[in-house]
Amino acid sequence: MDHDLQQFGTLCISRKADGSAVELSRSRDELVFLAFDTRIKRLVELHVLSQGGQMEAAAKRSAFDRGRQAADVRLPSFMRVLEVGEDKGLVYYTSNLNDGEFVQDYVSRRGALSPSTAFAMMHQLLDDVLHLKARHPRLLSRVCLNHLLVSTIEDTFLQLRVIDYGLSRPDTGVSDASRLVAQACDVMFLLLTGQVYRGDSPDRYPTLTQLPTSLRTTLRTALVDPANAPSSIEKLRDEVREAFTALTSSSQGRNFRKHLVMIGPLQPQSH
Repeated sequence: MDHDLQQFGTLCISRKADGSAVELSRSRDELVFLAFDTRIKRLVELHVLSQGGQMEAAAKRSAFDRGRQAADVRLPSFMRVLEVGEDKGLVYYTSNLNDGEFVQDYVSRRGALSPSTAFAMMHQLLDDVLHLKARHPRLLSRVCLNHLLVSTIEDTFLQLRVIDYGLSRPDTGVSDASRLVAQACDVMFLLLTGQVYRGDSPDRYPTLTQLPTSLRTTLRTALVDPANAPSSIEKLRDEVREAFTALTSSSQGRNFRKHLVMIGPLQPQSH
């Protein structure tokens, strides 16, 4: 892709003072730019698939099909896709601006979250994943759950947001549940311990050894042997709910949103 392009379809690519395009860090498989959509008269993110490279015909059809499904998604935990198109032989889609901080950067900056907040965030994410699975299982097949933004809903509630639908990657046609469970467990380990999992024993971490047996077993299996991670997203969601409930002593305390209220120290930075 020519980085000196000024126009891409109906999109004007935003430029810095030195004339270079304003690039955004999102999916590892995409080139992403800040752009102005002249059709809807506002700033958007322009995502060019395959790092701006050409795609084979079958891969292009698959990307278009799944991209149109993504544009149908209205779940809080998933990036809002606006349109899918092709220009100069390159497949692209546009999305709303994604304000937030990558989860690894967020945790590195502020440390581990309280278990109740971590479980509330994970439950919200997994619940939305299951809604997507029910409606668009093909789209879920390449979604990436370990490259997330920490963002907010209405500037009030914390959430984890999926920003990579995997449209540049080959379409398997079926949901790879074990991969998704393993990726979700990586994120949960990060939120609970404040560290990226590096291959050591999960039993070294008191926060994990205090978990209910079912979630502790799932986490240990998924972390130590991700290729053989459990394959039920529903079961993981229910185990997270069980762990959350075990921490709270009243019906009011068991309200997930109560534990997602964004106070100053929890506010994510913008990327």
